[in-house]
Amino acid sequence: FNHRDLEILSRDFDISQWGTPYFVMEYLQGRTLAEEIESYDNGMPVRRVFQLLRQLIPCVSYAHDHGVVHRDLKPDNIVIERFKSMELVKVLDFGIAKTNLPGIETSRLTSSQTVLGSPFYLTPEQITKKKIGNYTDQYALALIIYEMLTGEMARQGKSMGEIMFKEAHHPIRP
Repeated sequence: FNHRDLEILSRDFDISQWGTPYFVMEYLQGRTLAEEIESYDNGMPVRRVFQLLRQLIPCVSYAHDHGVVHRDLKPDNIVIERFKSMELVKVLDFGIAKTNLPGIETSRLTSSQTVLGSPFYLTPEQITKKKIGNYTDQYALALIIYEMLTGEMARQGKSMGEIMFKEAHHPIRP
């Protein structure tokens, strides 16, 4: 990247002259991983899956290395953006993320009695309200990879209750 490229990617925050806080976020021009998966009839070619995973896995690992568990990894929260001649994979929506860093409390933001996340990508510990950790995102990532390779979601169900019942009583078979 050069200086001009960084200007395009920059973000800012401040308080306006009227006292209203604002946050300028990066404008993404790309497609979600969900859209990418849908563009193939029977799953993505293995080469394409590896191409995307080479960027996606380090994104998730970076969050984990900094004590953050995303808790809502799904193809709709992953964007593939074209920047000049490159593709950039970005993980979005850390709205229900949880930190595992000592001294930082997130329990006031998200209740431990609430199942948070997208039903098709929830992990067993999220469904059964057990302790979450990096393994939570790793499980969701495995479900995403399954979908990338097959073109179908690993978990099926018509409602949150049905999905939760199936997960608790009939876990996903490899």
